[in-house]
Amino acid sequence: MRKENMNLGRTTYINNGIDMANIFFNISQEDEKTSKILYEKGYYNQSVYFCIQSMEKYVKFFICKKVDISNKYFANKIRETGHSIDSSIDFLIEIIAGNDNLLREQISNQIKNQILHGVKLSRLYNAVRYPFYSEYNKSYKILKMSLIDCKEMYMMFEALKKMLQDLGRI
Repeated sequence: MRKENMNLGRTTYINNGIDMANIFFNISQEDEKTSKILYEKGYYNQSVYFCIQSMEKYVKFFICKKVDISNKYFANKIRETGHSIDSSIDFLIEIIAGNDNLLREQISNQIKNQILHGVKLSRLYNAVRYPFYSEYNKSYKILKMSLIDCKEMYMMFEALKKMLQDLGRI
């Protein structure tokens, strides 16, 4: 006897950038709350994971406020970023700077080096959740986050939000 496929959840369709921006903003807030709850309980790796998730959605919120996501080019670019915060930030920089290479370099430096302190968030995103094999050490390793690491992530996130809010006023 063949079973029917089970569907979980309820699908909602979003047709414009403002609605999409609001969805990303709400999910970002939920992820940030989850991150803080995990932090308070001492689950630092999981807290950092959800903080990065929240950052990614906050960046996409900002992107959706700036561009028409119903435009095929922008819709494809959003989809191509996947769950990569680094790709989302690169797309954000492209939108803000346009064809101005000097502005692109300045914004990239400000976000990636001054706000995020050179941390590769996509690598961190995986490192806090999964052991990975080091060819150099010939062994598996996993990253353990601390209370101080979480506080640093929150400070980076707050600085990123402030910068994007300031850019939104322009």
